[in-house]
Amino acid sequence: MKKRQILIILLTFVSSICNLFAQKNNLVLKIGDQLPDMEFNIYTNGDIKKGHLSDYKGKHLIFDFWSVYCPPCIAAMPDALQLQQKYKDKIDIVYVTPKGENVELIKAFFLKQSNSKYPNKEIIEAGKKSAFIYSDSVFFKTYFKTRFLGTKAWIDKEQKFRYLSLDPLTEENIKSFLNGNDLKVTDYVYPTIVPSAWIKNRIGYQDHLIKYSFLSKYDEAVVVHENDRISWLRDSITKKVFGIRAINLSIPELYDNAYWGKSTTSLVGPNADLIIIEGKQTREYFQNRFKLDEFFKWQKENQYCYATDLPATDSISAKKKMIADLDQYFNIRSSTEKRRVKCFVLRQTNNQKLKPVSKNDNLKQQVEVANGRLVIKGGDIASLFSEVYSDYFFGRNLRVPLYNETTYQGTVDIDIAWGKDDWSMQSLNKELKKYGLAFVEEEFEREVVVLREM
Repeated sequence: MKKRQILIILLTFVSSICNLFAQKNNLVLKIGDQLPDMEFNIYTNGDIKKGHLSDYKGKHLIFDFWSVYCPPCIAAMPDALQLQQKYKDKIDIVYVTPKGENVELIKAFFLKQSNSKYPNKEIIEAGKKSAFIYSDSVFFKTYFKTRFLGTKAWIDKEQKFRYLSLDPLTEENIKSFLNGNDLKVTDYVYPTIVPSAWIKNRIGYQDHLIKYSFLSKYDEAVVVHENDRISWLRDSITKKVFGIRAINLSIPELYDNAYWGKSTTSLVGPNADLIIIEGKQTREYFQNRFKLDEFFKWQKENQYCYATDLPATDSISAKKKMIADLDQYFNIRSSTEKRRVKCFVLRQTNNQKLKPVSKNDNLKQQVEVANGRLVIKGGDIASLFSEVYSDYFFGRNLRVPLYNETTYQGTVDIDIAWGKDDWSMQSLNKELKKYGLAFVEEEFEREVVVLREM
C-alpha cells in the first residue's frame, strides 16, 4: 500500500514538472489569451524607467514591432503619433524594439534625424513623444512570435490579445477597436516553414521528379532570414550547381543570383549591385524609399520564389536554366555587357597621408554623425564610405557605386563638418581636402547585367 502511494505521488510530481515545462515552452499567445503581467525597460522623451504591463490596464494597447533599421516603420510614426494624441485617454501605442537595440541606439537614431540637412520634423517629434520598449527579448520571439518588423499586436483594455496584423494603423481601425467592433485588417500568417522544408511543403513529395523548376509569388509562410534566402545545391565531385532555392527575392536579386552566384545589394566597392533596366519599366524593380509606408505592399507584389533541380549530368547549368526561366516568365531579354557606369571614387589628392592611430584592442571604433560633424575615431576608410552612402545616397534612392582607389589600409581619426547646413559632395570634399582625400565623379567600364523589357 505504501509503495503504491509513493508511486502515485511520484507520477503526480513528474506530471506536474512536465506540465510546467510544456507551459514554459509554449508561451506563444493565441487570439483571446490573457496577457501575463511582466516587467520591461521603457524609454520616453529622455526618461528611462521600468514598466509593467499592468500599468496599461483599463486602456487599449497596441504594440508596434519596429527597429531603427526599418524605414517603413519609421515613416509610419508621425501618423501613429497623431492617432495616439487624438485618442490618448483611451489607447496607448508602444513601440517594441528588438533585443540588441538598446536605448543609446534609439537616442542616436533620433539625434541623427535632428542633425540632418533635411530633417523630418514629424519623425523627430514622434521620437520625442512616443514610448519605446527597448532590448526586448520576450514580446518578439516568445509571446507574439512575430518575424516581421511593422507587425502590430492589438490588446484590449482587459489585456486580452485580440489581433496581430501587418496593416498600417488607421483611424477607422482605432475607432472600431475602441468600440469593440471587428477590425478591417489582414490576418497575420505565422511563418511556419523552414527553408530546408520549403520545397517539400510547396510541391509535396518530389523524389520521383527527375527535372523541374518553378516560380511562385511572395511566400509569407516561410521562416526565412537574410542568409537563408538563397541556397545552392552542388555536386560533391564536380562542384557544379544542379539546384537552386531562392525565397522572397526581387527580380533584380533573382538575376543577381543567376548571373553572379550571389545576391549583391551593396553599392560600395567592386561587388556593387550593377543592374540596368531598359524599356518601359512596367514593374517596380527597386523599393522606392520615398514610399516607405508602402514597403510591405511592394514586397508582396514584387518579390518571388524560385527553385530548380537538374540531373547532375544535364548539359545546362542550373544558373543558365534559372536565367532562361526568369526571361520567359517576366518577358525580359537579359544579358551581361560592358558599360561605362557613373561612380564616385575616393582618391588621394596629394601625397599627404592620413595620420594613423595607434591600435588599442580595448578601444572600439567610434563613428558618429552629430551636431553637424562626422567623427570617426579608430576607424577605417570603410567607415567613411558607410556614412557617406547612408547619408548622401540612401535617402535619395541614388544607385551610384562608390569605389576606394586610395591605398591606405590603416585606422584613422577623421573629424569633418557634415550634416548640418550642406550635404553636398562639394562641401564634403572641402572638408576631406585637409586629409588629402576627395570623392571624384568618374565613369568606370564595368560588366553589368542589363534587363530589357520586351
